[in-house]
Amino acid sequence: MKTNVIVKIPTPLHLVVPVVEWAEFPRLRPRKRQPGGMAVTEADLKRFWSKVKIKSQNQCWNWNGSTSPRGYGSVSLYGANLRAHRVSLYFSGTIIPEQHFACHHCDNPGCVNPHHLFVGTQKQNADDMKHKNRQCKGERTPSSRITTKIARAIKTAPKYDGYLRDLAAFYGISHGCVQHVRYGHTWRHI
Repeated sequence: MKTNVIVKIPTPLHLVVPVVEWAEFPRLRPRKRQPGGMAVTEADLKRFWSKVKIKSQNQCWNWNGSTSPRGYGSVSLYGANLRAHRVSLYFSGTIIPEQHFACHHCDNPGCVNPHHLFVGTQKQNADDMKHKNRQCKGERTPSSRITTKIARAIKTAPKYDGYLRDLAAFYGISHGCVQHVRYGHTWRHI
């Protein structure tokens, strides 16, 4: 039977922390399973929120604890290392289903403000990234062999017999790379 634990701590949020079954939070693997699910203690909440610089509801609340190389907060609870933004959503009463992500409206990986987070699928997260024009394209792609200037030159080069091979030799890239740029398979954004 699920019950909610209402915990008051010194934050702008009034947190309702659900007691969940293990199946609902599969990435959390404690050393000792508690019957009926995971009970979050007030000490857990205080330890978590003590590592957060809390500002107004509209501003990012940056994680001041351990972070991943990409800037996401990391917290250890019940013997498992978890992403701090996922735990923040959980502590605010939101359950993240399996195969779903805790996504940022603010695009700040260190933000744990539950008002800046939403639950979404991988596709929704990728669509959000594309909508905000944050995906790697052009020179920002790690595998890019040419610059924007070269791609524009290839797209606007005059046509003649064998021009693709000549462009490839001139820029020191493959014939296929020139074809992909010229026919819009790559570098579509320019």
